[in-house]
Amino acid sequence: MRFEALSYGLPLVTTRCGAEGLENGNNTAFLLADTAADFCAAMLLLELEENRTKLGDRATNYLKSSLSAEHYFQVLFDTIYWKVCLETIHQAEVK
Repeated sequence: MRFEALSYGLPLVTTRCGAEGLENGNNTAFLLADTAADFCAAMLLLELEENRTKLGDRATNYLKSSLSAEHYFQVLFDTIYWKVCLETIHQAEVK
């Protein structure tokens, strides 16, 4: 559900448990609220259309930059590429 909200550019208020797997998104892509008072404060922030729009836009950008298939492919590619490069260098040094 949380990924759907982010992908549609909707402002998201969630608990720490609900934010697991969404590293570095707090106050950028979503708002954390673990208590009733936190949820009330978040809802008050989202009363303003400008705040809802900003948070929704940031949610979409966060999803594209941090959680997209392209992002994970790039991380995987970089990891494999550097492992192969380092292994090749190591083999050349051994010879």
